[in-house]
Order: sequence, then C-alpha cells, then structure tokens
Amino acid sequence: MLTMAQSLERASRLPSISAVLTQALEEMNKPEADISRLATLLARDQGALARLLRVANSAFYGLSGHVSSLSQAVTLIGLPTTRTLVTAAAIIDRFPQRAGGAFNYQGFWQHSLGVAAASRYLAPRVGVNPETAFLGGMLHDIGIAVLGCCLEEEYRAVLDRVHAEDCATTEAELTVLGFTHDELGAALAEQWKFPLAIQEAIRSHHALNIQATPLVRVVHVANVLAVTLDIGDIEGSFVPPVDPASWAAFGFNEPELAGVLEAIDIQAQSALAVLHEVN
Repeated sequence: MLTMAQSLERASRLPSISAVLTQALEEMNKPEADISRLATLLARDQGALARLLRVANSAFYGLSGHVSSLSQAVTLIGLPTTRTLVTAAAIIDRFPQRAGGAFNYQGFWQHSLGVAAASRYLAPRVGVNPETAFLGGMLHDIGIAVLGCCLEEEYRAVLDRVHAEDCATTEAELTVLGFTHDELGAALAEQWKFPLAIQEAIRSHHALNIQATPLVRVVHVANVLAVTLDIGDIEGSFVPPVDPASWAAFGFNEPELAGVLEAIDIQAQSALAVLHEVN
C-alpha cells in the first residue's frame, strides 16, 4: 500500500504549469486587468494563443475567421471566459491522457468544470469571490485525477471495491489506500501553493462541520447540484446528501430552485464548450 507521501511523489512527476499561464492568471486576477499586457503574455504560449483564437472564431460568436489578434479575442470573449479557458488549460495539461486506462478523463473534467461553473454562480449569495469559487470547484476532486493518472493500479483497486461492495468512493479509498482523494487533493494543492482556502475546500467539501467556511459550503452545494444535473461523470459517484446548514446558507426557496438549476446548467454548458477548445 502506497503512503500519502509516495502518492504525492508520483504526482510531482506531472508536467509543471506553464510560467506564462501562471503570469496570465495573476494578471487576470487584478481588479483592473491590462488587456494589452495579458495579450502579450498569452502570445508567448502557442497553445493558449491557438485555443483563444479558436474560441473567438467559433460559431458561438458568429465571427468565423475574423479574429486574428489576441487583444481582439480577449476583448470579444471577455475576461471571465478567457480566465476559464486559461485556468482549465493550465490544470488539464498537467494530467496527460493515457489511452486504454481506467480513468475517464473527459467525464472527470466535465464534472470538474460543471462544479466550477456552479460554484461561480453560487458564490455571490454567501459573499465569496466568484473566481476563487470557480478555482475551488475546478480543483475539488483533483485527488481523483492524481489517482487516475499517477496511481492506475490503485485506482482500479478502488473502483473494484466500489463495485464489489456498492459503497461510496471515499469508503473504498480508505480501505484500499488508507486515505481519501480529498486528503490527497488538498495535499497536492498545498504543494502547488494554492491558497489555504482552496486547500480547505478540496479537503472538506464532502465532510463539513459547523465551522465550515463559506467557500467550502459553496463547493459542497455546487458538487451536489452538478451531480444532480448529471454534468460529467466520475465512476462510482452518486448524488451525495446535501449538508442542511450549507443549503440553508443560500436561502433558496422551493419556487426558485428550478430557476437556479436552469441557470447553473446554462453556465455549466458554457464552461463545457470551453473544454472542447482545451482538449
């Protein structure tokens, strides 16, 4: 059985995030982002350049073939979509897909982006920064990506346990690994130097307590809603129970719930459209 430290050591072999994308994300997180500087940064990453131009020239924007510069592309699609694209690319590129493996990469990233979009939508209702919430949602199950990408034998054993015992994934992980994907993901986020609030959202979004932070509650509820809406796929997952205190924090009443779900689904589909340009 691998220890947590050994698992993290395997994860450390993943490709590093492009320095250009890191600087671009820092620029976009400023209150007044400089579009010209952002375009200059992104122009140094050929993958980011191609992706942004593909999005800007997609049928969705109705300007096929007319957008040729990064500044024009960022202005057209807007900073939120640019940030979504760059964040998704920076994270997804760290997990190279392997043909024939047990891990469903496409379904996993669809789920992650669905939770990220739901988190961004929910965040203002409890005073959380929407972009911080998006990142927390995007990374909430990153430990599963580590298992699927870097510990394939152990990941298969976890799935076998889930199927044989009809149990929750976290229960199977504790039996097979001795730790959960939440704990592994939080430890990886610490290594990657993500903020403590993001680390806690990853660690605790399944196991909340009375001191849970607003961000943890956002990601927790977003995950429940994304699974309810069947956005993406993670093998062995089922609709988790919602924490009553977290649900109450958003103040949803029954008549508005259908509208909330519809709005989240629309935002999630927009985020998923970006995924096609990342892959």
